[in-house]
Amino acid sequence: DEQRAFLAAAARAGITVHALDGAPQYVFKKNHQRMFALVDALDAFNRGGPAEARYPAIHLDNEPYVLKEWRDEGQRRVILRDYIALNQALRERTRAADMRFGVDIPFWWDDLDGNGTARFKVSTPQGEKALLEALFPLVDNVGIMSYRQRALGRDGVVGCCLTEFELGARS
Repeated sequence: DEQRAFLAAAARAGITVHALDGAPQYVFKKNHQRMFALVDALDAFNRGGPAEARYPAIHLDNEPYVLKEWRDEGQRRVILRDYIALNQALRERTRAADMRFGVDIPFWWDDLDGNGTARFKVSTPQGEKALLEALFPLVDNVGIMSYRQRALGRDGVVGCCLTEFELGARS
């Protein structure tokens, strides 16, 4: 009842509240069911109350790059494959639950290697893609973690996020 009252008050004030969860280990395929259960629980919660007292969105902050396995390139590719599979499945579940879906990402996921190609790639049915090009079509919103002391300039927040802004405009 307290959550519903809060959500209704936020909605009246024009504030959209996203349910938030996430942990690095959730990206492993063996843990995907936990995220699916979360969406299912939110869907049940939303269906059990009035429209103004529902979560209209879910946002995940999984940060797989903090896993020890991330340091190994082969394991990183598996992690990223599983990460994309998780987000694709969550996209389908959140759409079925009439919720928007978003994720947090680090600003450096668009880094390029010495040849000017994406450093972080994933295998998809359409072939290998830059990680963000595979991720952005799956989400409704992205929080870019770009902790800087200034907004403008070469190393400012805006400069670090230009690729993400461009991808967001295309997706």
